[in-house]
Amino acid sequence: MQELNESDALKDARKKFELVEKETLKSSEVVKQKIEELSDHMKKMVHEIQKTEAGKKMTEAGEEALKQARKAAEQIEKVAEKVGDTEVYKHVSTSMKTVKDEIDSIADVRMYSRPGKIMAF
Repeated sequence: MQELNESDALKDARKKFELVEKETLKSSEVVKQKIEELSDHMKKMVHEIQKTEAGKKMTEAGEEALKQARKAAEQIEKVAEKVGDTEVYKHVSTSMKTVKDEIDSIADVRMYSRPGKIMAF
């Protein structure tokens, strides 16, 4: 085993591996630095755009759109709650359950449901 570790071919392979490893490390550092530079540049651009009148308007429009989306979601939630509380919904829901149970009993088809506990044999 000692002879194999000291062979010229293995020594050359180790040197090449170390060289590739160093180059890869250098490349990844360069890529990391370039990404950081790009990120900083983008932040500066966004900041400069926000200073302009058009940028201010876009920011305000975005904020307003988010407010409107939140309001719409709240309204939908309220309506869904009201629908769920109505007698019609409860009646339809009960009827659908009855139909499902009837179909299951006729066709002996059931939806898969996860077992509560898996038993090991």
